[in-house]
Amino acid sequence: MEFMSLSYNTFIHDNNLKNTSQRELLFETIMDMKSHLTIDEILAYVQKHDHKIGYTTVYRMLKLMVDAGILIEHHFDEKARYEVAHNKEHHEHLICTSCGKITEFSCEKIERFQDEVAKEYGFKMLSHKHELYGLCKNCQ
Repeated sequence: MEFMSLSYNTFIHDNNLKNTSQRELLFETIMDMKSHLTIDEILAYVQKHDHKIGYTTVYRMLKLMVDAGILIEHHFDEKARYEVAHNKEHHEHLICTSCGKITEFSCEKIERFQDEVAKEYGFKMLSHKHELYGLCKNCQ
């Protein structure tokens, strides 16, 4: 699925959903996300535009979008956080255990090293993720 051109109408059609203004607002809001938001953060934002949108509606939309591969669900802390799958190329995360700040980074050395380790052990790597936990500059 090509996400850069994924439209709300395509998503609704592909998932056999009824077209509603709430779903459209949620879809557009989620696709414009710039950070790793929780369901509560997404709900608070969309309720500023439509106070009738409830938790269940947001939860169902997030689940549909994760199942469709549009969103990635992370569990950095006790809450699920969501990231649009097409936002960036593959990247890793630095997570501050004090303030919760999440910093994305890419490192070719890590990518090469993990390939070497997998090869050394005769392991066929299908995917990976690196999450580094510690204190950000502001919390040290």
